[in-house]
Amino acid sequence: MDPTEYTQIAQELLRYLWKDFGMQGIPEQYDYVRFSEFLVAYFRDFSLDEIKLAFEYFLTGELEGYVRDNLNHYGRWSIQFATEILKGYRKYRGAAITDTRRLLPDPKERELTEEEKDQIDLDWRRGLYLRIQAAIQEGKELPRYFYSDLSHRTLCKVGLLEPREITDDEVEEGFGKFLARTDVQGYEKKKYREDYENGKLSGILKRTVINHAIRKDIDGLIQEGDLDRIREKFIEYENNRNRSREE
Repeated sequence: MDPTEYTQIAQELLRYLWKDFGMQGIPEQYDYVRFSEFLVAYFRDFSLDEIKLAFEYFLTGELEGYVRDNLNHYGRWSIQFATEILKGYRKYRGAAITDTRRLLPDPKERELTEEEKDQIDLDWRRGLYLRIQAAIQEGKELPRYFYSDLSHRTLCKVGLLEPREITDDEVEEGFGKFLARTDVQGYEKKKYREDYENGKLSGILKRTVINHAIRKDIDGLIQEGDLDRIREKFIEYENNRNRSREE
């Protein structure tokens, strides 16, 4: 779905939400534009069905404990109100995924076979390729977890990126990104600032710096937009792996 189509559907969704919540008056152009902008900028990892579900869960009380108790719109629509619900749903979704994983068998109960390891690796590469394809063809942003060292190493193995060292400028930029994070407490920032000033990178500061540098490389690959080359590299890598197994 291209951004224009996404925006049109988001605006249609707002008209339904307006009625569901009993908002006063009718949506104005500003409401449509800002709602669409916020969805595209901060919640593109949600499908439109999930966005609708988030508001339904708020109405039915499913998000209790994930949004503040006194959250109320008082008959007036605002981006702050919508954002708090969507952020609460994101927490709810994350908790649901965690609970599901707890129900899965402990992987330590037995060793994975080589075939199972290969299948997991293959599924990861397929998922990475499909995400990159969607980013190029439909303008979808990669989920945050795809900007990782694992993604970068995979793309290097496939031959689309080159292994490299992080530059001093990227360390400085990454440190700035770390200080701007709203999910890190002030005392943690103080501790890691002292580490940074002493030339030490560790913990979440190190991950933030690495992911910042990795994001530039992956975004650069997407911006080139050469999907044919990317597809050929992935296919070539899989063919080479299959041949080496047969030998």
